[in-house]
Amino acid sequence: RVHGDLSRPNPTTMKGKVFAVTLLVLAAALLIPNPAFRLFGTGNKPGLFDLYAAQKIAPKTIDIANEYSNYHGRNTGNEKNVVEENPSMINSFYNVVTDFYEYGWGQSFHFAHTRSEESHDDSIRRHEERIASEVGLKPGMTALDVGSGIGGPARAIAAFSGANIVGVTINAYQVAKGNEYSKTMGLDHLVKLVEGNFLALPFEQNTFDAAYAVEATCHAPTLEDVYVQVFRTLKPGALFATYEWLLTDAYDASNPEHVRIAQEIEYGNGLPPLRTLNDVKTAAAKVGFEFISSEDLGTDKTGTRPWWSRLSLTKWSRYLTHVTCWVSEKLGLAPEGSTHVHGVLLTAADGLIEGGETEIFTPMYLCVMRKPVA
Repeated sequence: RVHGDLSRPNPTTMKGKVFAVTLLVLAAALLIPNPAFRLFGTGNKPGLFDLYAAQKIAPKTIDIANEYSNYHGRNTGNEKNVVEENPSMINSFYNVVTDFYEYGWGQSFHFAHTRSEESHDDSIRRHEERIASEVGLKPGMTALDVGSGIGGPARAIAAFSGANIVGVTINAYQVAKGNEYSKTMGLDHLVKLVEGNFLALPFEQNTFDAAYAVEATCHAPTLEDVYVQVFRTLKPGALFATYEWLLTDAYDASNPEHVRIAQEIEYGNGLPPLRTLNDVKTAAAKVGFEFISSEDLGTDKTGTRPWWSRLSLTKWSRYLTHVTCWVSEKLGLAPEGSTHVHGVLLTAADGLIEGGETEIFTPMYLCVMRKPVA
């Protein structure tokens, strides 16, 4: 089921079939109201036409299907926490997936539980402001955004707090795109994205007044690998808050369905084995942090829609987009590898929905820790 999503389309498909599917997709997009499937951009979310234009700018991909499968195999095999670095694969994956993330989610690539009276965008902003408040950001401070993507949270947090934000991401395409957005939005005096690996942060020790990570450290081979870098670059007494992707106490490793769901989440998101809250506390203590607090925000169900509800509501749109990707790749509008990457994202979405429904997984375990003064 999981790896089948990467099967390559039949290269002998008739041009007539491609044309017919194209007409069906366009008709569905025009006749069926659905904000999650857009030909044209709305607000800060691009449409499919914008996405294809961006894909022409993004660097070309390698054989993403084989490289991704090999990478994930190394990442979750017997030596599960020893990842052989493959920068070309990682960059190729994000060159493609970044635009899909933005198409589906806007400039902030993360979840939030949405209150009944607010929009999805409002909940995303509230989620970002919450983590900024946890580390006490205010004007004059400089904070590190660990795994910033294209900087959606960084810009929202800078606008909210008045603090300076330095975001780091391994992908040059995300850096260029994010910095251009910051300039366009008039926030480039507060927000700067730099290319770098959060396993070897390109900053001197004791640099930042605070740090945060929004659903990013789950990509590290081990939490210690990234936590130790954050610890090194923080000033003594500074706070680090992180939204972690974790298995909950409801997860049962002897339950085959639980194991399958966890593996789909891992495979669909390019992750090492998922962690637990105890893993976070152990890693924090190991590198020297004082662990302050933790809270699974996903358990707040009073007057809210669950964090995975948006994925459930857009299932039809996701599969329609997948067909559109296939058509577009055939017509040369999208680069080779786009359909395969989107197939990976479909696996991710299915696993995340089931993880939420069974309550064995959360993407929003808020953990706060401090670098000791001495």
